[in-house]
Amino acid sequence: MYFRTILSQEPTQATREMSQATAERSNDCQAAKDGREHRALSGDLGPLRNIAALDKMREGQPLFTRALLEQAAKDVEMLQDPGNWKVNISIPHVLGDGVFTTEVPFDQYHPRTLRFVRSLEMVEVEPVGACAPYDVAQDWNINRITATDTLKPNDSEQPLRQLVATLPDPPDLQEVRAIEAELLGSPFWANLKPQLEHMPVRIDNIVCVALGDLYPTSHPDEDELLSQRHSSQHLLACAISRHLSQHYASTDSPAADIPIIAYDPSYTLRSLDLLSRLSPPIDIVSSPHHFLSITPNTLIVMFCMPCFDPFHEIVADACFPSGPAAILSNEVWNHSWHEDGMAAYFEQWTPRVGRMLERYDKKWVGSGWDEAEMWKWVEKTMDNIRMWNWIGLAHLYARKE
Repeated sequence: MYFRTILSQEPTQATREMSQATAERSNDCQAAKDGREHRALSGDLGPLRNIAALDKMREGQPLFTRALLEQAAKDVEMLQDPGNWKVNISIPHVLGDGVFTTEVPFDQYHPRTLRFVRSLEMVEVEPVGACAPYDVAQDWNINRITATDTLKPNDSEQPLRQLVATLPDPPDLQEVRAIEAELLGSPFWANLKPQLEHMPVRIDNIVCVALGDLYPTSHPDEDELLSQRHSSQHLLACAISRHLSQHYASTDSPAADIPIIAYDPSYTLRSLDLLSRLSPPIDIVSSPHHFLSITPNTLIVMFCMPCFDPFHEIVADACFPSGPAAILSNEVWNHSWHEDGMAAYFEQWTPRVGRMLERYDKKWVGSGWDEAEMWKWVEKTMDNIRMWNWIGLAHLYARKE
């Protein structure tokens, strides 16, 4: 959650003075990393956890295996059926012979959401690992379509998809096209394109993780407003799909647009409708079908992820041992305590994530761009300043091959 506010204001003079071609990250981001490390070492963020203990006990093997994800998919789909709302399911513990049994605490059906457990939580129980790796919890928000319905890749006959296909173009489509034009005219996009073209591994699909609902309702006045930040992140995935498809077609046989799927627990029917109108369309799926769609040729797009979900852990495990082709996301920071197998609560890092990232070349997308042109674009509109909040954090991890 920290990343959602770190650059929420107008860019500072420190950011303007970022280094050029050799920069590892922006000055603001470096200051945030240093500040977080200082607070963690001083105990302000709670105790460090011995996360390597779990990894050692599991002999470094992946936890969120494809078999586990497939079982989780079956469990949540079954419990989302109102006819099964009184059914309990049993989930084996990560370590030991224990079993976690879900409960039905209410007297009526509620939508269900799949929640995965982080390794940091698993090392806090006694004994270590005596907990389930996931739970299927009640969800009170009936507008969240992935909690009420099961959406899978390539399920064009799904009732919600058929419904939005009959609707007229949403009025916000014109605004989305304006946001896309700004993004495609930015120095960020100009700088990213050659980096994408030089990735060693060909991209066959794009998976968007936790990019946010297009119509966030966290504030009473936002229920009818299109989120510029969330929209621009999805539009970036579309731009990457089109660009790489054209790039591959120019060097190989003609290629169709690279398919895109996305998951965020907050998606509503309005987002399903609008995302289906993009070029190429983005297909919303339910958890864990986005993780099940990860292959060694997947590009994953995820920005400003909340720290309480094990996104990077699942990505590391989903197609172990290779990992996906590339990840476009916030940087996964390295800290001094990792050498001792310790981790802080706010981190996505685990030993398995660290081993995965060793197979990647990492580059801050902002490194080497023309500062004067970049700031001219950023300060053009308030929307561009908001877009910079996540663009300035973007790192591309490309697997070495």
